[in-house]
Parts: sequence; structure tokens; C-alpha cells
Amino acid sequence: MGRQILGQGVFGTVVRAEDTHAKEGSTEVAIKIARNNPAMEEAAKTELGFIKRLSTENEQWRSRCITVHEIFIHQAHLCISMELMLMNLRDALKKYGTEGGRPIGLHIDAIRIYSQDLFMALQCLEASGCWQPKSKQLLFLCRNTSQLAPVSY
Repeated sequence: MGRQILGQGVFGTVVRAEDTHAKEGSTEVAIKIARNNPAMEEAAKTELGFIKRLSTENEQWRSRCITVHEIFIHQAHLCISMELMLMNLRDALKKYGTEGGRPIGLHIDAIRIYSQDLFMALQCLEASGCWQPKSKQLLFLCRNTSQLAPVSY
């Protein structure tokens, strides 16, 4: 499988890859590759600390958090292998909230489900001390068509 870039930003690049060493056989994953500089490596370590805290504190929080498979260094870049999500929230809004290029909005049931996930995620992040209101933008990914997960703290 060729490497496909899923996104790029200040932090680094996220690529789709195949994990050939997975216990359940070959599986697709997303790999977040941090830029090779001390500030971005420190940001990645902070994010990993938040993910670890959320994944161990509470079963309800664990189910709302993206699954990290492996952390490794590749060519001096800190890499985080995680579950491959369906798409980011912005792309979901473009795909399901437009018709013929013009915005039509989402169905009220989808808004209700996404809103519940957003508020639950924010509550979990705040209660665990991983996020303070007004501290940083959050990036949400769609695990499937009806569940969101925050991935940037």
C-alpha cells in the first residue's frame, strides 16, 4: 500500500499506512509524524500524555478517545500510530451537509448525535485536566458516521 497523506499542519503530517505487524493481521492505521524540531516533539509528548491519561482514567472516557497503537522514532521523527478514523469533522460537514456544492445543513438527528459527542468529549477533557476552555482549538475526527473523537488537545 502506498503512503497517502491524510493531513498536514503546524505539528506535522498524518499519513495512512498499513500495519503489517498487527496482532490481528495487516490493518490500516493513521501515523502522525511530528516535525523534527524540539518544540513539535515536546507537543507530541504532551498530547500522548493526555491520551494516556484519558485512556486509563475512566471507561466512558476511554471509549471517546482515539486508540494509540504504537509510538516510535523514524528518521529522527516522533511517530504516533493510531486507529484510522473515517474523516475529520470539516470533511464530514462538506460531504453530508452540501448538495450540488451549496450548503443544505445536516439532518437534525446527525446534529443531535454530533452535539452529544462534542459535549461529552469536552466534559471528559476538562474533568481530566487535559483541556482548559480557550486554551487551544480542538480537532475532532469521525470514528464512523455517528461518533466523534477529539484528537488534538
